[in-house]
Amino acid sequence: MKKRVAIVMPCYREEASLPHTISELDSVRKKLSNTYSVDIMLVNDGSPDDTLIVIKKLSKKYDNLFYRSFSKNVGHQSALRAGLDASGNYDAVIMMDADLQHPPQCIPVMLEAWESGYKIVQMLRDDSRNDVGFIRFHVGKLYYWLINSISDIKLEYGASDFRLIDKTVTEKLINSVEKRLFLRGYFSWLPVSRTTVVYQPRDRVAGTSSYNFKKLMELSYTSVLQFSEKPLRLSVSIGIIMAVFSFVYGAIIILNHLFGSYSPSGWTSLMTMLLFCFGINFILIGIIGHYLGHATGLLKQRPEYVVTDESLS
Repeated sequence: MKKRVAIVMPCYREEASLPHTISELDSVRKKLSNTYSVDIMLVNDGSPDDTLIVIKKLSKKYDNLFYRSFSKNVGHQSALRAGLDASGNYDAVIMMDADLQHPPQCIPVMLEAWESGYKIVQMLRDDSRNDVGFIRFHVGKLYYWLINSISDIKLEYGASDFRLIDKTVTEKLINSVEKRLFLRGYFSWLPVSRTTVVYQPRDRVAGTSSYNFKKLMELSYTSVLQFSEKPLRLSVSIGIIMAVFSFVYGAIIILNHLFGSYSPSGWTSLMTMLLFCFGINFILIGIIGHYLGHATGLLKQRPEYVVTDESLS
């Protein structure tokens, strides 16, 4: 029997690019049709344009195209999760963007690596400072360095949500009770066999990217909360250092007073020290508060997404 493969693509403001993307995917699907049965799962992430209308038209044209749709935008990661939740009966799932920056021509290479026994095939973007621009290149480098420094996961520069996962990995994700997962970190954290494949990204076929610096920082923030306790341990270390410093400073003042060389501190130095200590305390309390807020959100167990329209068969 043919192995079943699902291609999951989150869609946000992709009305212009989808026809081109699906056409190229269909060409790849036909080339693989002797060995694989390939389906496409589109997840409309509350697009304010005509993305859903285009998806419905395409689902009538291609009998292997299915979709899920949200009434409002909940984010790229949740849209991916919705597609994966509906793909548990496939032997493998490929995640990619709908703008053709993730080339469909890479799919046979990913399947070949999967057939050799790897459970996760992670695609790595091959670009340079000249390809993406000086600022974006160095911001990307800084982003991955920051994530790897303060979290317990290791991400390679150029890694994105362009990957293939085996059915066993899909089942682990579906059975996970965690909500709003940072999937890039989750798949990096899973102790399964993996490999990487380098690819050359293409230009967007239409439209502009909705992923800005703010969303990138939100992803890094979420990844640290979910996959690291280093900020909490850092808070304890800073508290200990400040306590030791205060003890030593107090001992010096007492000794100076006993030996008659004590002189009262000025108002400026006193207030500077107090404001510094209060500032550090508020920062540490804020870090703890973010972790508590994240934990409280998980305990509420509110749905990560609400599907308002779908066609899965």
